[in-house]
Amino acid sequence: MSPSFSVRPTASVWSRSGLIAHVDLRSHENNLAHRTREIDRERLIVRRGQPFAITLQCSDSLTPNHHLEVVLRLGRRDELVITVQEQREARDKWWFDQQRAQDEIVLTLHSPPDAVVGHYRLAVVAKSPVGHVVDKADKMGFHLLFNPWCKGGPCELSQRCDGGDAGGSWPDREKRVFVGRRKTCGQGVSECNQTTQTRGWSLHSSPGGQRERERHTGRPCVPDKGTDGWQFEDYVMDVCFDVLDNSKDALKNPKADTENRSDPVYVSRMITAMVNSNGDQGVLTGRWEEPYSGGVAPYRWTGSVPILQQWSRDGAKAVKYGQCWVFAGVACTVLRCLGIPTRTITNFSSAHDVDGNLSIDILLNDKLETVGKKDSSWNFHVWVESWMRRDDLPKGNDGWQVLDPTPQELSEGEFCCGPCPVAAIKEGDLAMKYDAPFVFAEVNADIIYWMVGPDGQRKKINVDQSGVGKSISTKSVNGDFRQDVTLHYKYPEGSTKEREVYEKAGRPVADSTDGNAEPGQLQLSIRHAKAVFGTDFDVIVEVPGKAVVQEMATAHISFANPLPVPLRGGVFTVEGSGLLSATEVHVKGDIAPGQKVSVMLSFSPRRVGITVILTASFFSTVGGHVYQQREKERHLAGKTVLLNFSAVIGQMLEMLERREESSTAIGRRKLESGLNTFILMLFVISQDGRAV
Repeated sequence: MSPSFSVRPTASVWSRSGLIAHVDLRSHENNLAHRTREIDRERLIVRRGQPFAITLQCSDSLTPNHHLEVVLRLGRRDELVITVQEQREARDKWWFDQQRAQDEIVLTLHSPPDAVVGHYRLAVVAKSPVGHVVDKADKMGFHLLFNPWCKGGPCELSQRCDGGDAGGSWPDREKRVFVGRRKTCGQGVSECNQTTQTRGWSLHSSPGGQRERERHTGRPCVPDKGTDGWQFEDYVMDVCFDVLDNSKDALKNPKADTENRSDPVYVSRMITAMVNSNGDQGVLTGRWEEPYSGGVAPYRWTGSVPILQQWSRDGAKAVKYGQCWVFAGVACTVLRCLGIPTRTITNFSSAHDVDGNLSIDILLNDKLETVGKKDSSWNFHVWVESWMRRDDLPKGNDGWQVLDPTPQELSEGEFCCGPCPVAAIKEGDLAMKYDAPFVFAEVNADIIYWMVGPDGQRKKINVDQSGVGKSISTKSVNGDFRQDVTLHYKYPEGSTKEREVYEKAGRPVADSTDGNAEPGQLQLSIRHAKAVFGTDFDVIVEVPGKAVVQEMATAHISFANPLPVPLRGGVFTVEGSGLLSATEVHVKGDIAPGQKVSVMLSFSPRRVGITVILTASFFSTVGGHVYQQREKERHLAGKTVLLNFSAVIGQMLEMLERREESSTAIGRRKLESGLNTFILMLFVISQDGRAV
């Protein structure tokens, strides 16, 4: 990885020559106004399209004939240099105004809504009436991010947004990613509004609450694990920009890449390509089957920050291993960090159309064995949506855009997908950039079964028009539950409009008889193996007494083995913002059926309002069953089965910075999620242990 190109920006700069004696970047008030205060209170971080003020303290009053000039530089080699004039020339230009009062000058800088995002170096130049440089204050810098609140800006999160956890205000520290199999209430009966399981995913990790936006320290990589917890989660915002800096486009043509970073379409596409490591210096290597030697199994990850930190620490070397929800979680973190509203999306029964014919073709021989595997259908697949305006497309394609960082198919020579307008998918407008046919097939392909004769000729024997794209889900912004967005992607399944859109998309469909079988041909009943899930079980977390900032506290975690077989190799993994780095607590010995196991965790909270993710993993040998461990079902006869559950201790509470809160301690909730469950509970840290 290339070294960081800037020194640590400071809130104040003293001039050597003396005319401009001191410059105050006013980071505290600017960051508050720009909704970046929880990223950092020392460093200036602002959003484009919104003014910010700096103060110049002069050793002597500047005469009216003297004038000021602001120079901005962007890029490792000054690929972009902007001279900011005092008067406003156009809406798409930087400009500033000033207010003078004796020896103090307040400069208010205005960035255009489509300014390039990145780290700017700032210099203020004082010039004489004839244009000579009288004084110069530099060694200053700030970060400029996309702005979801900028009226008329490309990423403005408008009222047309349906809600969902888009991250426009980044209200959550954790994310729910829906995985597993879609549940139904019996055969042929209406669907239950639930999915098999959810995964807790930590998107942010800063002590201030926005964990993917961190204090810049000027060093090129993350610290070792032995450093203090407050510093351990530093650098992540810089790592997000480093991800862009290591893209093929940035390395090939830095100047063009820098200029293109004004466009969220370009930036999001680069991030999508860089989250996976196929063909570039990307963040994650994918692997969909054991063994996971030399890396971390995908189901072990609980958040984006450790992945990004490891990638940075290892010099842009890909982290092992990821699967779709891991790729999507990291992409969501990076895009939100840069200021683009983003949310994760889960598509159950997700198609992977290799040849682009908008169907999943299942080929069977005369023994009903599949042959010539090519297309496939996954139990679930996870991608992200980002909200942006599409100036490169016809009207009607603004809003949510599909971005899929999981490496599946090449898109213009890169393993990336999107951004693709959700509106275009629903209407079957597959000429819209990018990768609309592939995304359309993921949610709306027909599954066609073919009989392949000895001569290689195919004969269609069954068509399933409604088996793909079920219960498309995201986390609701109003709570920790699933929001269904299926109707954003397609019209009601089986409706006339849905079939019209499918035909418009490029594949004519002939009328079929009841059951979709063609007259005179064999009607097949395809039997899918069912995932085996255990009985419901409770996980209990207790914190005796009160949890107080900077004082040791203890948590007891317990549950009973719900399976009829022993569990072994138990590991509890705990991590949390301002609490501790990822900590593993191992369970010794086997756990018999029905036996209760309990572990103790000691911790010292560093801030008020902590949120923690708890993950536990156990293993057991189960013969002849099918367990949905990853995105695809696997027959695991005689192999290990992962028992995984997650718990979130704590809720993001809107509280004053110094408000005293008590530990309201523990509740529990049992969810019918088989071998996987989540516990939501309130766990609030106080400054001195006093109750409110």
